[in-house]
Amino acid sequence: MTPVPPTEQEKLFIRVVKFSTAFSLGCMAAFLHSVREVNPKLRFEVSWLTGIWFLAGAGFSRLLWKLLPLETARRDAPASVTKGKMLRAVLLSLVMTVGLVAAFAYGLKDVAREKLPEIAVGTTLALAFLTTAGGMLFAVGRYFERDR
Repeated sequence: MTPVPPTEQEKLFIRVVKFSTAFSLGCMAAFLHSVREVNPKLRFEVSWLTGIWFLAGAGFSRLLWKLLPLETARRDAPASVTKGKMLRAVLLSLVMTVGLVAAFAYGLKDVAREKLPEIAVGTTLALAFLTTAGGMLFAVGRYFERDR
């Protein structure tokens, strides 16, 4: 089967997704770095390191998009993905996940022990909600792709 080149709309969509992901991860990294106090009230402290964390988060996202083989998402594209490329993408994803968990845990260092169960329940509920929402978006995407 001959590969079909992506349309201009597909190229534009991929550019928007890449920028949005990089911007979002940069904002998340900067936000997590700037949080100084959670309890009794939320307090932020913005410094030059906040900007560095923004750039680091956005840079990791851009690097992940460079490693991510977009052609595997297309059914009519050739299988040109190497195991090394996939391994680098998985490792970078794991590094980003560990960094997220570490930043979240660091933000909780001054929280009273009595509050930790409440925070654990809230975090679990948020994770369940986000997982469900992601699964639903994935299912909707598969539904629309099925007709192609």
